[in-house]
Amino acid sequence: MKRRGILKIKKVINIEYTILKHIAIKKELGSEGIRQVVLADNAEKGIEEIERAEAAGEPYDQLICDMHYNFFGKDVPKAGEKTLKLLQEKGIKIPVIFCS
Repeated sequence: MKRRGILKIKKVINIEYTILKHIAIKKELGSEGIRQVVLADNAEKGIEEIERAEAAGEPYDQLICDMHYNFFGKDVPKAGEKTLKLLQEKGIKIPVIFCS
C-alpha cells in the first residue's frame, strides 16, 4: 500500500546548517511523498525564502528548523526560537517543527 504525504504537506523549508542532517530530513519526508524540500543554511536565507514564497502566493506548508545555527551573522544557540519570533512579528504564519 502506497503511503500518502503527511497532512497534505507538499512544500517544506528546512533551516539547517548541517547538510547531512538536511539530507536525512529530506529523505524521510520523501518517503512520505513530500518532494519539495528547500534548504536554507542560516536565518537570513530562510526568512528571505519564506517571505519570497509568501509574496509569490506560494507559501511553504511547513518549516523544519534547527535550534542552533547562524542568526544574522552570529552563532546563536536559540536561533530557531528567534527565527520563529521574527516570522511572527512579520505576520507570517507557518507551522514549525523544531529538530535539533
